[in-house]
Amino acid sequence: MIYEQQQKNTQFIYAKYYIPNSDEVWNIMEYSKLQRLFWGYLEPENIFKYFTLEDLINIADEYDVDIELKFLLTPEQLIYIP
Repeated sequence: MIYEQQQKNTQFIYAKYYIPNSDEVWNIMEYSKLQRLFWGYLEPENIFKYFTLEDLINIADEYDVDIELKFLLTPEQLIYIP
């Protein structure tokens, strides 16, 4: 559920979109099915951000890369160092 983790000290990653052979990773922490909106942590930018699947498709098309999805069997705790 979106907005659920944003104010918590402990946050979890449930899935990751990534570009193979790259350091670009969109860590998925929340998703709103109604809004079709992700909340996550982007690497290597080290920022929290909202984004959509359409945003990722546009990036893949613009840079002619594949973006893959990895579901985590066990959620990972986000270790954030500002």
